[in-house]
Amino acid sequence: MYADGKKVAVWAKKAVAAAVESGLVQGSKNGVNLTSEITRAESAVTVQRLLEKAELIGSTK
Repeated sequence: MYADGKKVAVWAKKAVAAAVESGLVQGSKNGVNLTSEITRAESAVTVQRLLEKAELIGSTK
């Protein structure tokens, strides 16, 4: 669990946990940064991970 994990709203806990556990979302040294706006780069990485997990594109690793 991340340092800011307790800040997750009750209604979002399952979705945030699933996103972290699946690897779609990764935290930083500050946590998941739940109250920060997501950057274009973070959005692109999340979409890429989702497409890779769905096997719609090949992994870049």
